[in-house]
Amino acid sequence: SPAVAIEAVVRSVDAPGAVAPLKVNYAEQQGKWMLTYHTGKARMFGGDYFHSRVAIHYETTDGYILQAQWYSGVLACLEKPRFFTALHQGRYIQMLWVPGLVYGTGSLRKDALFHLTEKGQLQPVAFEPAPVGYERLSKAKTPGAILHAGEGVWKGERNVIHRPTIDSQDQMSFTFYIWNADDGNANPTAGRVDGTYKLAENENGFKLEIDTFKRTDVEKP
Repeated sequence: SPAVAIEAVVRSVDAPGAVAPLKVNYAEQQGKWMLTYHTGKARMFGGDYFHSRVAIHYETTDGYILQAQWYSGVLACLEKPRFFTALHQGRYIQMLWVPGLVYGTGSLRKDALFHLTEKGQLQPVAFEPAPVGYERLSKAKTPGAILHAGEGVWKGERNVIHRPTIDSQDQMSFTFYIWNADDGNANPTAGRVDGTYKLAENENGFKLEIDTFKRTDVEKP
């Protein structure tokens, strides 16, 4: 992509399927990286639906170069992205979180994470959603990771990035629920799990996986 001025990065843009140019909803700069989030409407299924675009640029001596962009699709919409910093073996790792919510009532997610290198590279980070990690730990009989017979995780998790104290690194936490076999779709009665993720390494770079967790059983009447 050719280098462009910052005014071109934060303007409204045309997008596939959009009924009008998508407007800048949010923009954030961190170091040489510039993140923009454009929102609007798209014509799908005979009506107008929420449409969004996430773009990430890197600043060079010639201007900002588009490194990657993503659009909402027919299966999921892109929510507000975030920069965040993860601590790994004493190093602060600059990250990009692109959250995606699958359409429907399942609260299922299509989140993507990337490592932003100091050389301007965008490297994918493997991501194990909390419910998947919890089920893995339960099968391995990890203490505290409990799934009783007849219990299951039917829907997705809620992920949040926050900074516990002003002097700490960012932290990505999660919440999800556990259903009994005879529960209604909207009323899980087995329990709730809260916890945090951690950054680890794999053969391709980094991965984000479940770290701390605590199950709270639903109180019986």
